[in-house]
Amino acid sequence: MPASSTTDRLAFIRGAQGVGLTLAEIRSILVLRDSSQAPCAPATALIDHHLKDIERRLAELTETREELPSLAPCAAATDPAA
Repeated sequence: MPASSTTDRLAFIRGAQGVGLTLAEIRSILVLRDSSQAPCAPATALIDHHLKDIERRLAELTETREELPSLAPCAAATDPAA
């Protein structure tokens, strides 16, 4: 594999990890590409899956952020001696 191909491959791996793909998911895309198959559909499915997961986590975090301010006064008013 030429050096530029290796560099491009490593850049792809780092970028894919950076957006949350696992090494197994990245490998599956690379295996398809290495076998001269277009990995577009599988990559799109992985991206969609990760996007839905991020949206779910964001919704959970938003809900938690909205609940926390109401807990602070309760925590401050709690008497540890009681």
